[in-house]
Amino acid sequence: MIDVIFRRVMILFLIICLGVHVVGLARPFSSEPIWSHIVHLVSYCLCLYCVVRPPQIGWLLYTIGAIYPFVYHARCAWTQYTAYGHLAAICILVVILMPAGCWLVGSRKAG
Repeated sequence: MIDVIFRRVMILFLIICLGVHVVGLARPFSSEPIWSHIVHLVSYCLCLYCVVRPPQIGWLLYTIGAIYPFVYHARCAWTQYTAYGHLAAICILVVILMPAGCWLVGSRKAG
């Protein structure tokens, strides 16, 4: 039961992430370059695919897809903390959920 709920949370989370970066391409709202939004989109699409329909090597594909968003947002969270003394909640959420998604994909059987 908990894995079904967590799977739905991950799907919703990844769809929101995709939406944020689509909007970021269409209407920039930060200093993040266009190429970074594109890499995020490709990464989140790969992760979403692996959560929805995990292939045999889904955990590996998910991990590859999760690396860039994880590193980007971990750096963002650290920068916010060291510069302003507070944590960026969105960045912390990405840093926590992206590795957790790897566990979710790895625990499911392919197909």
